Amino acid sequence: MTDTQRAKYQGSKSPEHCNNLSAAAKRRYADPAERERQREISRAAYEKPEVRARYEAAMELVNEKLQSPTYNTTLELALYTLLAEFPEVRKQEWIGYRRVDAYLPEPYNLVFEADGLYWHPDGPDEKRDKYLLSKGVHAVIHLTEHDLDPWLEA
Repeated sequence: MTDTQRAKYQGSKSPEHCNNLSAAAKRRYADPAERERQREISRAAYEKPEVRARYEAAMELVNEKLQSPTYNTTLELALYTLLAEFPEVRKQEWIGYRRVDAYLPEPYNLVFEADGLYWHPDGPDEKRDKYLLSKGVHAVIHLTEHDLDPWLEA
């Protein structure tokens, strides 16, 4: 590398360097097919046992350090009230690289999602549901504000 090249890429604080990085990122993610390809690369990497183990160990460490409870929406709290008779329910459980509102493990193997209009205006994410089903979940049950209304005041 010449001195001129070295000076050009001296650090990430150079405005020219930042502009070049931004332009490259914009090109990389402008095309929807390319965005999907990048997502698939990330998903495939996560599926490798060694990558998943490192990620889960890091997340465990982060959770230990933070020791802060996960923020729950009013709808999620209503969902937990509805599912209170099942002590084995796991709240905010990770299934693969997706986090679900509530998971009822074997023998049920069910996922429950509290879908409010604010976060889910277009309805359930079918692609996400297919992914969860591919991970061995028997069914993904979406409950709306209307469905959870009786438990909102509990």
